Amino acid sequence: MLSAELVKRLGGLSLSARLDIDAGSTLALVGESGAGKTTVLRLLAGLADPDQGRIALDGHTWFDRAGGISLPAWQREVGYLSQDYALFPHLSVFENVAFGLRALGTERSVLRQQVEAMLFRFHLQALTTRQPDQLSGGQQQRVALARALVLEPRLLLLDEPLSALDLKTRRSVRSELRRTLMALPSATVYVTHNPMEALFFGDRIAVLESGRVTQNGVPDDLLRHPRTPYVAEFMGVNLLQGTIAAAEAGGLVRVRTPFGSVVAADPGDVGEVLVALNPREITLHLTPPTGSAQNVFFGPIVELVPEPPFGERFRVALATSPPLVAEVTRHAVETLRLREGLEVHAAFKATGLVPYR
Repeated sequence: MLSAELVKRLGGLSLSARLDIDAGSTLALVGESGAGKTTVLRLLAGLADPDQGRIALDGHTWFDRAGGISLPAWQREVGYLSQDYALFPHLSVFENVAFGLRALGTERSVLRQQVEAMLFRFHLQALTTRQPDQLSGGQQQRVALARALVLEPRLLLLDEPLSALDLKTRRSVRSELRRTLMALPSATVYVTHNPMEALFFGDRIAVLESGRVTQNGVPDDLLRHPRTPYVAEFMGVNLLQGTIAAAEAGGLVRVRTPFGSVVAADPGDVGEVLVALNPREITLHLTPPTGSAQNVFFGPIVELVPEPPFGERFRVALATSPPLVAEVTRHAVETLRLREGLEVHAAFKATGLVPYR
């Protein structure tokens, strides 16, 4: 198990993060550019030292500022895959994969056996004599991963490993990489800014916002109970913050928010709450709706984006108060003639809101 408490000031970034990762599991570390994701990887790898904190893996301390311990990078059992793969351009595929073993002084026969086994594992046997500029993006990624894993690291660090690949290659590599990670005994940190990748690879997801971990949990918890506007947007749901103001009939409550009040299902509690709303719970209308929806907001459409794979659904961003994102069918878009700038009524039932603390 990896346990890390990291405090680091770097330029305008003030990082303070705690991470705990079980062996054999993957933590997806997500956040916007500049949030500190790569800095976290560098601190774990020993390429930079925290100003304060502690890093330990399976009870072995790698860094402890208070105890005066700072294990150099070459003594940490870490595999590191950077965004650009950082393959040595003058070395063959075989020599790239063998590099770390040679640096450790591994016996020649053992080195060849281990490298060849890794090349076979990643289907690179036919490419051993090629140099990086003779490889496709997917092949370069597999070579870089083989180089990282041939040392049998106890901690694997992946910095946006699919970002350098074109879309077609990314699709083919994604499943292969997931199978590889699921079979590893090491703890893995997978950095990404892509929600789908975080959900696909992460046994847990940690969200880094301006150097702070604002939420850390299993994917389902982040989907159902986002705790910040960024997490909600990242997971594709709406989030309101408010206070339960009064009970309503039928097991409902009125929640007072900075944008006005909404009616929601009674969570059985009082005080401050967060309220999540699935975009598919919102219906759009050109005139005030007369149905059973207890919550109606009015405002212009600011963005209308078709959803893959066939554009049968659209995400509709609304400049209502509060701002909302709805997801509607193509039929609704065509019937209502929705377009950017058109003012619409956004309605949703109380049962569509999920209050929680």
